[in-house]
Amino acid sequence: MLSKFMRRLVEATLATLLLTGSLAIAAAPEGVGELAANEAERESATRSRDDDGEVIELDANEAEAEAASDSDENAVEDLLAEVAFGEPVDCVNTQRIRRTEILSDREILFFMHGSEVRLNKLPHRCAGLRRADTFSYEVRGSQLCHIDLIRVVDNFGGRIRPGVACGLGKFLPVDVEQVPLIREQAKARAKAGK
Repeated sequence: MLSKFMRRLVEATLATLLLTGSLAIAAAPEGVGELAANEAERESATRSRDDDGEVIELDANEAEAEAASDSDENAVEDLLAEVAFGEPVDCVNTQRIRRTEILSDREILFFMHGSEVRLNKLPHRCAGLRRADTFSYEVRGSQLCHIDLIRVVDNFGGRIRPGVACGLGKFLPVDVEQVPLIREQAKARAKAGK
């Protein structure tokens, strides 16, 4: 029997492979990708949009594959949300923050004293955060919370200017061993343009 951590690691690795397209599911679980029973739903399931937003007709096999793909991606995201991380917390003590690492315009790792790591997934994209690779925050007291704002710090030729302000999300506990996998997932999403 696998330990809880190893189970999480295996599930997260499989999820990464599915999200990046490196692994395809040969046989979906029963019920995944079933087309709608009534005719109206069946007809809408045979239509999709291409990259330009144009409506295109799909044959039954393509429609079923697309529906299964969407279901698989949602299932993987749900699995990652439930399994890969512990319970989120609203705040972290700023005196315990050792360093931060910006993974994307929506994800920041907070490395705390000891071996504690927290992942903050911003509710919305923070334009320029990844490019600037620096942010500031202002707190009242000693807690940085999900209701607080961070501000991108832009450095233009040695001139530092405050950039856009963005809201934080909740802080998800992460095992130190998960950090490389989380970095890989962020790189894969950036490469895929997500």
